[in-house]
Amino acid sequence: MANEVQHLPSVPLTQLIPGLPPEYNYDAGIEAAIQGKGYNEIAKAMGCARRTLVRLRQQYLPFSETLSRARALGLDELFDDIRYIVEDNPDLDHRKIKTKFESTKYYLACSDPRKYGERMNIEITEHVDLKQSLAQAKERVLKQLPQAEQQADTNNPSHNPA
Repeated sequence: MANEVQHLPSVPLTQLIPGLPPEYNYDAGIEAAIQGKGYNEIAKAMGCARRTLVRLRQQYLPFSETLSRARALGLDELFDDIRYIVEDNPDLDHRKIKTKFESTKYYLACSDPRKYGERMNIEITEHVDLKQSLAQAKERVLKQLPQAEQQADTNNPSHNPA
């Protein structure tokens, strides 16, 4: 995490982004984002309400982009933390490790579902004619039916078709 902090600009964001209201601590918000904090904690670090943070992100695109990049770094840091959770906490009870792992995994999946979510999207890129597919399946089943009846007759000696 210390490596990401070194990449922060040495100049305050209010000087880099013209028009940003000076009453909020933007650098503390970026720092919180790099630590993987959520938007409520980021707003709290900045000294504003969450709705103010939302408004600032809408009005000042450069700030929004900077915050998004910082938050992506923070989420990656959290992901790395859970990858090495057992090695980093050898004395911690396995139930606590599992709880920490599951809660962090859930937080990551909610924060960036495309990157950390568990769902898979399957896209069909070919046209499928369902009527034709069903007709072919029916045909295959009907071909198999007489064979299955014959096999059942030979396997059942009590059944005598005389």
